[in-house]
Amino acid sequence: MKSISPILAHSSFFFDDLQLSAREFYAKLEQAVQSFEYPNLSLYRVLFTEGGAFSAQREYLCIQSKGYLFYICAAPYGRSFFVSWWLKEQTNILFIILLTIPFLGRLIAQRTSQKTFYQFDTELLFRESIERIIKATIEELKHSKGLRKKSLDANKNHD
Repeated sequence: MKSISPILAHSSFFFDDLQLSAREFYAKLEQAVQSFEYPNLSLYRVLFTEGGAFSAQREYLCIQSKGYLFYICAAPYGRSFFVSWWLKEQTNILFIILLTIPFLGRLIAQRTSQKTFYQFDTELLFRESIERIIKATIEELKHSKGLRKKSLDANKNHD
């Protein structure tokens, strides 16, 4: 997932000792997001390479709204499972073209890329609402799979 647009937010969650398929998680998450009936929202799956051009591909769920993209990756990791999400701004092709023009292009690109309060609010609302839905889906899965919170220091010797 290489691009020039910056990562606005990132977070992850690790399920210790949970067997789950990414597609099962994506289906539950899609259903949860759609139940909120947010306007101008689209959901779709994308494949990104894990490394170079000939490396394996990993499926991500993309949630898109008003120039913002949430990429969610869910995958098994040994006997465990993880979910990671990334918030990015959609790349503006005009902005990229302007950046190629020496000095003047960069100046114009900087002036036109400044966000308004409304744009900041939209970004924040999108980020918080989707993150809450992801976390609620994770909690629902934990509950449905009967997971209990494990202590990380359970194997330490106690005197």
